[in-house]
Amino acid sequence: MSSSFELARPLPGATFGGRLIPVGTGGARALIEAAEREPDALPRALADCQGLMLIQAMDAMADEPELLLRLSRRFGPEVENYRENLTRCRRSSWSRTRRRPVVLRPPCRPRP
Repeated sequence: MSSSFELARPLPGATFGGRLIPVGTGGARALIEAAEREPDALPRALADCQGLMLIQAMDAMADEPELLLRLSRRFGPEVENYRENLTRCRRSSWSRTRRRPVVLRPPCRPRP
């Protein structure tokens, strides 16, 4: 594990999951910079937590949304865009109707 964060497993009251806790006072920015220096550390921690990992002390993301983008890139190149989630309906042998494909609109943005 990285010297910039600790992994506490399992989650309290559970037999799975974990909490990623930054070491020191750097907060979100320091944790993300450490993850960028060690690109395999966060994905490995997520796997060790069986797919459920709470990352603590990430309050700075509220003021700097680009930190969330940088963090998400540690887990892969794709970033979800909920404004453009249009998918094509593919026919399969399980399709029993001749309805037109449904295109769902993205959900409304939350109000602060």
